[in-house]
Amino acid sequence: MILLYSSGQGDFVLIDDKKGSRYCRDNAIPYTNALMMARAMGVAGCVNEGIWKSACTLLIEKGRYSAVIRDYALNCDPDELRFFYP
Repeated sequence: MILLYSSGQGDFVLIDDKKGSRYCRDNAIPYTNALMMARAMGVAGCVNEGIWKSACTLLIEKGRYSAVIRDYALNCDPDELRFFYP
C-alpha cells in the first residue's frame, strides 16, 4: 500500500501494521487503520450506526489495537475523520 501511495495511487494508506504506521507518520504519508475507517464510514453516513459499531466491535475483538488507539478511534472528533470520507 505504501508503494502504491508513493507511486501516486490513492489519497492515503490504510494500514494496521505498527511499523508501517510509524513509517507513514515519519514520512508525512497520510494513513489510517481499519478501526478508524469503520468509524469514518459511519460518520460519513455510508453505513448506519449499527453496522459501523458492529465492525468496530469485531475489529477490537480480533485485532491487536492498543487501548490508546481504540479510545482515539471511537472518541475522536468526527471532523478529524473527514479526510478519509469516500
